[in-house]
Amino acid sequence: MGSLLNFITLFTENNYPEWCIFGPATQKIYSEYSYTLYPNIKNNCKNYLIIEPTEGLDGLTKFIEKNNSIEFFNFCKENNINILIACIADPPTEYNYNRLIKKLIELKIYELCKFITTNININNTQTFSFNFFIEEYIKNKNMIFNQETDLGYISEEIKVDELTLFKNKKFLSLNKTIDKQHRYSLYHDYLTNDFSDSYFSFLQLEGGHCNPYQSNLYEFDFYLKKLPIELDTNHNFNFRTHNTFKKELFLDSCIHLVTETSFHDNELFISEKIMKPILNYQPFIVLGPHHYLKQIKKLGFKTFSDFWDESYDYIQNPKERYFQLSKLILELNKKSIGELNKIYQEVKETCIFNKEHFYSLNKDEFSKYLNNL
Repeated sequence: MGSLLNFITLFTENNYPEWCIFGPATQKIYSEYSYTLYPNIKNNCKNYLIIEPTEGLDGLTKFIEKNNSIEFFNFCKENNINILIACIADPPTEYNYNRLIKKLIELKIYELCKFITTNININNTQTFSFNFFIEEYIKNKNMIFNQETDLGYISEEIKVDELTLFKNKKFLSLNKTIDKQHRYSLYHDYLTNDFSDSYFSFLQLEGGHCNPYQSNLYEFDFYLKKLPIELDTNHNFNFRTHNTFKKELFLDSCIHLVTETSFHDNELFISEKIMKPILNYQPFIVLGPHHYLKQIKKLGFKTFSDFWDESYDYIQNPKERYFQLSKLILELNKKSIGELNKIYQEVKETCIFNKEHFYSLNKDEFSKYLNNL
């Protein structure tokens, strides 16, 4: 028996308008499921129109506001076709999610809609939320290391017996673009404190649309002229980050500072960034949303509250959470490199556990959800 599920795509891969993308959900459907191009449907199948909006669902809301009568929504109502709205690579805020739902209710099509999102905080009967990036790593376990990266080097895997080597740097923090307040704030802390015995990268500063949380700010040009601060990029700023594990950087640093995608609006979104320390035997401090560590522990990983203060994870206010994180980082930075090496040897078994736990995982909630449709 053939598949009883068919997806209708609005556009071809090379013909997407500004308000939506050819994103991870559509790519998965193109490679693994039956699909037709709008307005074609597949008879004797359950047909779903697939939409992946930009701007964390806000792209679709803006499109609806500009178009009072939307042809493909009417098409779905007339043919009793369900609509699957996916927001994976850029998680929606709760505000944008609720704003879109309000518009869909006004159009009398909300009951036809289902949602896929990587913001774990959003979860109801109409919405499926999951950890897309962790599932992608699980699916591609055998392709993580020993692959050439866009930066021109092979990412080598660290061996357990190498973890006893003395580490010369305190922190490792990899920041491609300074485009959000928590990254801008960390950059400010980096410039105004002595991190000469750590590895930091800051490559680009995107406009002046956000400011650091600190009050003692400099002029924009002060921050701009210090860039780029590079480690392994060699002036190549257009690269995929999923497998850029420069072995020497991870092996020679004690603690990984993860600057997650989400922070200020508390979208609980776990990206590929947390996989860098997990796969390379590093303890981590996460500049991320409220309850991020709580979610990591739900997935079976261990964190490091036995070794330093992780109370930042319980702070809902983003500004207060950042300053608690900054206090922790600066306190650890005051320790000698010998002291941090001693801490690393104490956390090493936890790091080994986390990597082994990752390789034991077998999760594909995304496929399970699509198949259950």
